[in-house]
Amino acid sequence: LGGGWSPAGDPLWAAVRRLPRGTVVRLRADAGEDRVELLDDAAIVALLGAGFDPAAAAEGLVAGLRALADWSGRPSLVPVTGGRDSRLILAAAMRAGFAFTTTTGGAVGTPDVEAGRELARAAGVEHELLGSDPHGDMYSEPERAAEVVALLSAGTACLADAAGFPLGPAAGPLPLWHSGQGGEIARGYYAPVGRTGRRSPRGELVERMYSAFTGRRPGREAPLNPTGARLLREHLHDWVERQLDAGAAPADVPDLFYLQRRMATWAGPSHGCVEPVKDTTSALWSRRLLAHELGASTAERNRELFALRVLERLARELVDVPFADGRPWPARQGRLARRAGRARVLAGKLAAELQRRGTRGGGARPDGADRFAPVHALVRDRVLSQPDHPAWAVLDRPRVERLLAAPPSALDTMSRYYVWRLAGVFLVADYASASIDPDRPGAPPRAAVGHH
Repeated sequence: LGGGWSPAGDPLWAAVRRLPRGTVVRLRADAGEDRVELLDDAAIVALLGAGFDPAAAAEGLVAGLRALADWSGRPSLVPVTGGRDSRLILAAAMRAGFAFTTTTGGAVGTPDVEAGRELARAAGVEHELLGSDPHGDMYSEPERAAEVVALLSAGTACLADAAGFPLGPAAGPLPLWHSGQGGEIARGYYAPVGRTGRRSPRGELVERMYSAFTGRRPGREAPLNPTGARLLREHLHDWVERQLDAGAAPADVPDLFYLQRRMATWAGPSHGCVEPVKDTTSALWSRRLLAHELGASTAERNRELFALRVLERLARELVDVPFADGRPWPARQGRLARRAGRARVLAGKLAAELQRRGTRGGGARPDGADRFAPVHALVRDRVLSQPDHPAWAVLDRPRVERLLAAPPSALDTMSRYYVWRLAGVFLVADYASASIDPDRPGAPPRAAVGHH
């Protein structure tokens, strides 16, 4: 449920209560209940740096994926991209022995599609492009997309997350979509932002987490007002305190944030958005593998050693297939080379961004038109026509107005995400009857303005 949102006067909300992460609830016949916490903070922290066994991890991954695919009459698809985690799932599927095909979303010639095709070719399996949704998408039907995402994710996802989310059902048996989701737990997803050292002051760590969560950069701030920023910082402060009090080193806190906040409260619920057309499995996201994924040291996670060592045991022929970003495995580079590689990637992103601005790309159609431009105009009209919307309790009006007044071609990727997140709130009619209490303890701003 979206933090801080509750329909005014709805008596059903009196029975809604939040459950802590990883809690199993058993309802008894006497109207009582029992709660069991599967992994508390201390248990998770104890896994960090405890060591990992690549052979055991590979065996566990194959066994888990084989069990997930054991569903008679349901076709299995492995989405492959130019990243790290999908090729681990591809390798495990090759070993597991069930029939499957591979697919990649995007246009012919894009790095992800070309890398996906090369992976399928190396694996000797069929590959196809992911087709478009016949019911439309977030660009062609933004209002419909906002309604569907709000309904199916219970407010935990927004339109910034909605690429690939369906807007209608699919015919035939729904496929099992064996994703690589969860593999980021083992590879220092927030490492560039979270390089804090083992003795960083707690306040500095909170600020680094705030910057990572909101996408803050020089010259770019999330459209939060002081109240919204305070709520988010308080939420992050309390969470960081719990991790440090449980014994986590500051350098490990960003990876714990990915596991406990990004995965548990965003990635998991967002699976509900795709259930009309497929069932997503996440073999890398399991308690069986968590000990291995977190067992790598902080440095090993930053070097993506888990993924490399497991892949070497499952399918060596996939190890050297180039990644979409053009970088080699970090574990095969020295520290200076990794820093230089990150600099090249940033420079490449800058060049792509400059090209996008010059060609009005970023969702461009074959005719060169920017599909985001009409969405931007729609969101501007809806936001500015609702001056009493409850979301303004946490939004900075001047910053939002500047964002919506700027030409779409002048907005970088993160700024466009901000617009999509505003769309996820202001395009949904039900939110007009909602209420926010900004001072309610533990109520962070909605996902619409955060950076997952």
